[in-house]
Amino acid sequence: MSVYNSVVFEDFNLTPKAKRAYKEAHDIAKTLGHLNVNNLHVLYGCFKNSNKELNKLFVESSFFKNELDILKALEKAVNVNGDKFFVTSNSDPWHKEVVQTIKEADLIAEDAEDHFIGVEHILLAIVNTSPYIFDYFDKNESDLIFSTLSDYLFSGRKNVLELSLIHI
Repeated sequence: MSVYNSVVFEDFNLTPKAKRAYKEAHDIAKTLGHLNVNNLHVLYGCFKNSNKELNKLFVESSFFKNELDILKALEKAVNVNGDKFFVTSNSDPWHKEVVQTIKEADLIAEDAEDHFIGVEHILLAIVNTSPYIFDYFDKNESDLIFSTLSDYLFSGRKNVLELSLIHI
């Protein structure tokens, strides 16, 4: 896709949903008139492209219920910081934290012994690299978000997958 800066994405094995998440992030940033994509945009794209179990985790823990909550956080970030929140000093459409996050997501996937980077890896990497973005949500509990995602990624998700395989 043309939204990908090859330097950022070419070395990573992204799942189709992860690729769509980055495309959604790029599209929402463009729609909102932001000059580049940061991790709040990526969070939006990941939420829209995550699986039902992962979305259920967010809704049940009331971090955010839908993409509108993330859009409100984006609006709050703009109101607090102005355009400087979304602009880097270069012309790259991807904020430097997005680059840092994809590298972190790759390490998380490797630790989970996964061959591809999925939305869940990116979400956990966002919490690791940009915990401050959760300040823009009504409920800021980045530590709880981190532990919930970690549990899902390293234990709960595998248990769900194992149960699915038993029923096949």
